[in-house]
Amino acid sequence: MKNHIRELKASLSKAVSSSMEGASRVGILFSGGLDSSLIALLAKKHSKKEKITLYTVGTADSHDLSNVEHASKLMDLNSEKIEVCTEDIVIALPKLSKIIGSHHPVKISFELPLYLGLANIGDDLILTGQGADELFGGYSRYLRMEGESLRVALEKDIKTLITNDIKMDYRLAEHFDKDLVIPYLEEKVVRIAMDIPTEYKVFKGQRKIILRKAAIQLGLPLSLAKRQKKASQYSSGIVKELRRAASDHGMGTNEYIEHLLSG
Repeated sequence: MKNHIRELKASLSKAVSSSMEGASRVGILFSGGLDSSLIALLAKKHSKKEKITLYTVGTADSHDLSNVEHASKLMDLNSEKIEVCTEDIVIALPKLSKIIGSHHPVKISFELPLYLGLANIGDDLILTGQGADELFGGYSRYLRMEGESLRVALEKDIKTLITNDIKMDYRLAEHFDKDLVIPYLEEKVVRIAMDIPTEYKVFKGQRKIILRKAAIQLGLPLSLAKRQKKASQYSSGIVKELRRAASDHGMGTNEYIEHLLSG
């Protein structure tokens, strides 16, 4: 595992440092979890004159907004909260759907945190932690797999992300005239990650094992490296708010999203 960790640290560090060349301001979409915290740590390590700001999107009572102050203080980085409400989400939905070219409720809910973040960030260069779940086994469903089935699932998911889903992120960035950088999906990082044995990613109820070890070696505080969290559409409280609004209208969440998009 040592060689894999060494290669992973080097490639990810290079991906982050290269992305910051020539920038005066760097924004990082930040949830306080392992993935975005590691990107923030590397950005800080490689910063020269760049001003780095962590941006966290969420509803008033969300886990992400509750955790961001503690996490940003641990990392000694500036942070800004982007607090959203039901009205913000409802207004964003049809605009988001048009930009990404999809009416699929799941895809739309997945892209909402990014949309709301990009719409409220002034920095031109934005880094995200997207891709780490697929590369290093972050989703809870991976815990039910092992060996060949896990390897196949990971390969399928990262292929789908790169060839299809991530294109929606770039469409959003283009719409808001932002330079979106996703270090985990840099070609060399992906190649190295795909060569890592699955048991170094998911094993005995643990997820992202090797990424957590790499993060700790790079100096990420233990509480951030070991933090378990849900995907941003859930930890941001956005899906919860959608469910509440849907219930108020006597609908399921997907039905409510389809209703808003058909209006």
